[in-house]
Amino acid sequence: MFQVATLPALAAILLIIPFRVPRNWVEVVMVPVVVTLVGITWLQAGAWRASDAQPEGGAGAAAIAAPLGAAVILLLLFQLLLRPGIHFY
Repeated sequence: MFQVATLPALAAILLIIPFRVPRNWVEVVMVPVVVTLVGITWLQAGAWRASDAQPEGGAGAAAIAAPLGAAVILLLLFQLLLRPGIHFY
């Protein structure tokens, strides 16, 4: 469960924070951290009950270049165009 859910969730915090609307640090950083920690705790509590789970097969290693590139483009679009606002006059 650590490699499947916990580690990716913790790594996702680093990707979520840049996409947050710039405000007070409590709103920008603490909300994603608290929500992620509550979710991880919930998942670990559920996994604790299932002690007989065995992995089957293996997922192929997927290339992350395309999704990472799309995320960077979206972040640049957000930070450079949408964050300052679009003037409609």
